[in-house]
Amino acid sequence: MPHNFLSYANRIKEIVETANSQQLIFFKRKKSGSTSKYEAYNFELAQNSIGQNLKNIAVSSVEINRSCQLKAYTIELDTNERNTIYEISSSDVGNFRKIIDAMSDSSLNRINVATTEDIDPNFYILNFDNNDEQVMAFTHYSPATTFKGKLIFKNQAEIYDKCLSIATYVHCLYYRIKLEDQQYIENVVIFKNGKSKFEQIFDYKEDYRARATATIRELENLNLISNADAFELKAMTDEYFIRKLAKINLENKIEIVRNNFESLVQANNDFQELGVQINTNTRTILIPHNADKNYIRSVLSLLNTEPMQNLISQAKVLIPDNNTPVQQRLFLA
Repeated sequence: MPHNFLSYANRIKEIVETANSQQLIFFKRKKSGSTSKYEAYNFELAQNSIGQNLKNIAVSSVEINRSCQLKAYTIELDTNERNTIYEISSSDVGNFRKIIDAMSDSSLNRINVATTEDIDPNFYILNFDNNDEQVMAFTHYSPATTFKGKLIFKNQAEIYDKCLSIATYVHCLYYRIKLEDQQYIENVVIFKNGKSKFEQIFDYKEDYRARATATIRELENLNLISNADAFELKAMTDEYFIRKLAKINLENKIEIVRNNFESLVQANNDFQELGVQINTNTRTILIPHNADKNYIRSVLSLLNTEPMQNLISQAKVLIPDNNTPVQQRLFLA
């Protein structure tokens, strides 16, 4: 049985429904330079008697999303994510450990309906513990302008003067399940239409921008592109381009490009629609000052070695021997 959300959906629901304890915890993210810090605030559930409602939100979110297509989380923008969910190991989620650490202090910061707006939270968690197993449902928070599709908390003494709305949906969900071999699986599943919110909760977009900038600086320092300033000006204003640049950094593609430059040139020539200009003497990808978005897109495709991968697939060459002519050695070092 594969270890993923679809396999364990029923077990996740069971953990929520039989939880020994449950919490509603709000989080405020603060920036210190390029580093994120999280403050946690434990909402006083005892005053509101809404425990079962919170369980229903988590359970219904699991049920709604279990029929979706499941993919591994990727940095790439997905234009067809309406019925797609994503999964990633919690150990690979940026800032996840910081959030867990902040939760240990949440008992010191207690809030209620009247005081929640004072902290201006970024997101909240519905936390369910069942012995040594756990489910946490994450939802990005923004003050409601409508009560449609919301669970409303009200102060009894001032009904409708102070209200707090909780969405009846979840953007992403962490689960910790004990397997038969006494090992644990700890993953985060991103529910449909929740990828952008997931990235906001865990502050991915700032990380992507930093990685994209680092990629450009490395390309410039290695003289792998010309006109780095013009390239940066055009690439850093488009989210698709930022993600492509960040992916180059995450997957160390620059080193691959350096070690396989001849294959890169061949791939560019074979895929004529790319039309990227390359100075083979200086091993530099040329960026004209008047380059349009299509050209920048082609450069990023080339730097991500996508045409090389396509040629490998077509040629079905996986592990060539050292005697293979260079024009047929379509592989990644």
